[in-house]
Amino acid sequence: MPDRYGAIAIPIPAPLAGEAAADRALSLTLSFFMAVLNAHAQTAWSSVAPGVPVVRAVSHGNPKSHGFNEKDLPALYLWRTGSHGLEQWAEDLAVEETTWTLLWVMQPAQQKHQRLRDTFVNGVVKVLRRALFTGRDAVWVADADLADADALKRSVPTATTPRAYQGAELDGAAGGAPLVSPRRVTVSSAAATGAYSTAGPIVFTGLTPAGVLVTESVSLTATNGGELLEGLVVFARVTRVDVPAQLLTTGAFQFGLTADVDAVADGSLLLRHAALMRLRFEKWTAKPLAIEIPGAEGERSIIKTYEAIEVELSAQEEFSEDLAEAYYPHEATDIDITRGDGTLVEQAHFPDNGDA
Repeated sequence: MPDRYGAIAIPIPAPLAGEAAADRALSLTLSFFMAVLNAHAQTAWSSVAPGVPVVRAVSHGNPKSHGFNEKDLPALYLWRTGSHGLEQWAEDLAVEETTWTLLWVMQPAQQKHQRLRDTFVNGVVKVLRRALFTGRDAVWVADADLADADALKRSVPTATTPRAYQGAELDGAAGGAPLVSPRRVTVSSAAATGAYSTAGPIVFTGLTPAGVLVTESVSLTATNGGELLEGLVVFARVTRVDVPAQLLTTGAFQFGLTADVDAVADGSLLLRHAALMRLRFEKWTAKPLAIEIPGAEGERSIIKTYEAIEVELSAQEEFSEDLAEAYYPHEATDIDITRGDGTLVEQAHFPDNGDA
């Protein structure tokens, strides 16, 4: 198993579409802030800026050096500004505290209109503080908490001999890794006349949120397919899917996950998805933003100033090293240590050769 540093695994994978390279925590936090501001501050903002969203766009990085575009305003910008170092808490566990800067930048306005907007700063600050205090909001549900028909394995043709899928063969978005939120499994069968067998169940193997190894059988009911079945067991990780022999090779299966019911009702937990131990609102300042606007060819640049709020955030992230994996890469057993709610505490790799 790879080492984990905050929300990323090392070696670092390619980012998902729209996410910051090597910094998923920033992307998720920006998405969360945009959702709560547009949901809970829009009515007041519309009274002073009719027809304009509170947040039109978000960006990872300092607008002074990352492609500022006035048409994006009002916008949120978020970037890391420093670190207080890595503090070792255990042999294979260390914690880093970092500082982040968040900017909310307003559109330009005439002075009489800007005067009306100035007091809105208080609303933005209060909405952001509340969002971080509660850690979730019903207006923001992370993609990983939504139902996903092929989260465990993408479409695979039926086979007339038994099949077992594990490791890299579980090629869905969640795959065989620990789930961000514990969920129930699903089986989808594509419509195909007489392709499916109802004689034996599909068996899922994995871990419960309490870390108990468990199996669950899900039985097909339609030989012609076209059904979506849900399991009853809540898994924190699915490690294997066993499929009995089917009647024909013309069908296809997908194996996925149900939605997280609590997240759909009350919103996703930001810290859980961003893999943060803490994200704290430290202080804010009303701070005009000066941007250099390049001139046309042969003309000088100009400096343009925009009203903005600067917020200082502090975050704690965990670095967990898999020591046994480094020393015994071929002779070890992988385990996951989880909390009662299924969130991952630690991954470990224990040697099987008697040396540990």
